[in-house]
Amino acid sequence: MDNLVAGLIVSCFSVGCDVTSAPSAAPRAVHGQAVNSTSVLVVWSPPPAARQNGVVVRYRLIYAAANDDDDDDDDDGDARAGGPTRRHVSSVSVPGSQQTHVLNGLDRWTQYKIWVAASTSAGEGPRSDVIVVQTDEDGR
Repeated sequence: MDNLVAGLIVSCFSVGCDVTSAPSAAPRAVHGQAVNSTSVLVVWSPPPAARQNGVVVRYRLIYAAANDDDDDDDDDGDARAGGPTRRHVSSVSVPGSQQTHVLNGLDRWTQYKIWVAASTSAGEGPRSDVIVVQTDEDGR
């Protein structure tokens, strides 16, 4: 069996098989801070190299206003690692070479829940833990 597996691996690399899969870990060390009353800077580190499962080609930032009437218990998401389930969810994709992004056009003096997910050519991996960042008041 070992010779068969080794032969398949050698064959795969010699003909260029695609052994990429979606990342099996989320981006790490996600944090953010208000830039002004309508923008938030988000910074993250890539998933651990061993769990990227290929080349990260893009990151997707998912964000939603954290409304006062939300139930702020631990049930903030769907089945995919704490993702948002509420309406008015937005997302933006950035190249895999980027590890910072400014979210613009946000509401003033509003808290936002933000997640980041990495993708390879095979698909999107799990979302990061949620962070909450509040935009500044007017004039700041």
